[in-house]
Amino acid sequence: MISDVPGDKPELIASGPTLPDPTTYRDAVEILKRYRLWLEIPSSVRHVLEKGLRGEIPETPKPGDPVFNESTHRLIASNLMVLEKLRDKLVTGGYRVIILTSRIEGESRDVGVVMGSIGLEIVERGIPGKPPLAILFGGETTVTVRNPKGMGGRCQELVLSFLAYTRGREGLSLACFDTDGIDGISDVAGAMAIPVVWKNMLNAGDNPYRYLESNNSYHFFKKYGGHIKTGPTGTNVNTIGILLAEPVTRG
Repeated sequence: MISDVPGDKPELIASGPTLPDPTTYRDAVEILKRYRLWLEIPSSVRHVLEKGLRGEIPETPKPGDPVFNESTHRLIASNLMVLEKLRDKLVTGGYRVIILTSRIEGESRDVGVVMGSIGLEIVERGIPGKPPLAILFGGETTVTVRNPKGMGGRCQELVLSFLAYTRGREGLSLACFDTDGIDGISDVAGAMAIPVVWKNMLNAGDNPYRYLESNNSYHFFKKYGGHIKTGPTGTNVNTIGILLAEPVTRG
């Protein structure tokens, strides 16, 4: 298995076709009702789910079913595995490294602010450690699209939010990219927030928030630098983020 699922639960990877399914018809109905979608789905789907609730259609095979006695699985690639390899590489480069999580979720712009607050705490107070320090994270954030004409992706929006929050702070940088090489529908894997990008924007008299509000992070980084372009990689273990805090020498 190659996991693109935060948490790497085997039954969720590619929908787990050879593994027991712990979910039920009732779970599906409760989720649809929680998000007020029960009356939005086709009546034919509601009919099937209601028959399942009444026991007229059998549930999928559950844990303990003998049909799975001969089934085995092995995880060969995951987000956490990538983070662990990155940790080893950064340690050899002289960084102290913290793997924060491999299952981060939430709105990209909100996660960008959270990572920015962590970065500022490191460079200003040495919490949770003093530079040089690397904070690694992975998972799958989301973007609420406010402007359908904007262009970007979860990684670029996260990085732009971080850059706006930290205001290009010296000693702080953040790289975030999708491991499949495609962030959203763009031709890049993600972006980097580094001080020179902020300086380029300031020199142009521009404002990062207008790009955030229009979901147009792609064109921000295309103008001012910072894109990460790998091309399609042929596999996917979700998003990888690298926050670097480095000592700043004041001259």
